[in-house]
Amino acid sequence: MPTPNTSGKQPSPSAGKPPGNIAAYILRRGDGDSTEFAVLTLWQSLDAIRAFAGEDIEQSVPSPDDEIFLTGTQPAITHYEVIEQQ
Repeated sequence: MPTPNTSGKQPSPSAGKPPGNIAAYILRRGDGDSTEFAVLTLWQSLDAIRAFAGEDIEQSVPSPDDEIFLTGTQPAITHYEVIEQQ
């Protein structure tokens, strides 16, 4: 199990945007002694996600700093379709 983040670093999206990626947001929520992060990415299509992540788009694509921030649970991947934008 990775150790909790004590480095003082904050997660950030990978340098540069992959083709088909519209935006990436990192959300943070402090909860007592731990901090939770959620990453929200917007893509042009499921095909763009597959080009980045491979055929199994339900599996996360690890970044080099993941071991610093993860505390033992595999990130959950859930896909939603944008039906309205304001």
